Amino acid sequence: FQLIFNAKGGYPDIAVLDFASAKVMPIVFELVRCFLFASPGAKDGSVNMEEFVPFVIAFNNLFDLNEYDLKYMFYPYYIKSVTNLFGYREYSLTGDETFKFLGDQIYNQCESLHHNIKEYSTQLIIRMKGDA
Repeated sequence: FQLIFNAKGGYPDIAVLDFASAKVMPIVFELVRCFLFASPGAKDGSVNMEEFVPFVIAFNNLFDLNEYDLKYMFYPYYIKSVTNLFGYREYSLTGDETFKFLGDQIYNQCESLHHNIKEYSTQLIIRMKGDA
């Protein structure tokens, strides 16, 4: 599933698109990836928990996430992305600045996750338990 919503006015209005049948990576990989590229609060690569938690809650209302999913939510995306050259490789071949921007985004996401992944995981578990 991919959740698309507008978080400006409190609890988001939600639209759901199904891509679960095409997934190769764990669903938590897709949740983190979609959030980091779509959320205005994640433009610097960091995870804005005020925006991320409602995103996860909305998904959890449709597809149950367990404590293991929450604890390791960020790890599959981090592990896959830290070895990803996409963006920079294409920039070096084409000179297209759009690819450099994408490479920079992925780099910033990895940098943020590298320094904050345990805190992000802890905060997610605490906030999700508070919602229960």
